[in-house]
Amino acid sequence: MDLSNINIKIMFNKLFSTPILYIKLRENLLTVKNVKNGEIYEDEPMVAIDDKKKILAVGKQAHSLKTKKNVVIVNGFNHPRTIINDFLMAEKALQYGVNQMCKNRFFSFSPIAVIHPMEKIEGGLTLIERRALREMAQGAGAKEVFIWVGRELTDDEIISRNYPLSAGTLFDH
Repeated sequence: MDLSNINIKIMFNKLFSTPILYIKLRENLLTVKNVKNGEIYEDEPMVAIDDKKKILAVGKQAHSLKTKKNVVIVNGFNHPRTIINDFLMAEKALQYGVNQMCKNRFFSFSPIAVIHPMEKIEGGLTLIERRALREMAQGAGAKEVFIWVGRELTDDEIISRNYPLSAGTLFDH
């Protein structure tokens, strides 16, 4: 196979393959990685909304609006006990991150998402937390959602779906 055929295959996969996203959630950092191509979106999960609940900005850009009248900055992941405080604002921050990873595609395929809460998981996740994480990822466009609690996963583990169950817990339904 010559180099031009390899480049065509790479371009085809970039444009037409289903993205697999590894989403790491922290109170002050949202990371969305496309494990197939290595692209990463990383930002604070802040959302700026006006008094009519219209979203004005997401991430660090939201901070620039905090001095404006009738603008509130919300972090949907800011709670002392659990990873999700405000479901709608957390979902909006996640939607923005997922959209950033899928925006340069010719056709938009719904991604497969592995969502990994990185903190505030002492004692495990409740059924309600798992449902909220799944629905949040689906609301961000994921067609298939896996929730992982454990050590950080490698790209190969995610792509092959070979999760190290001795190092964590996988919730796939």
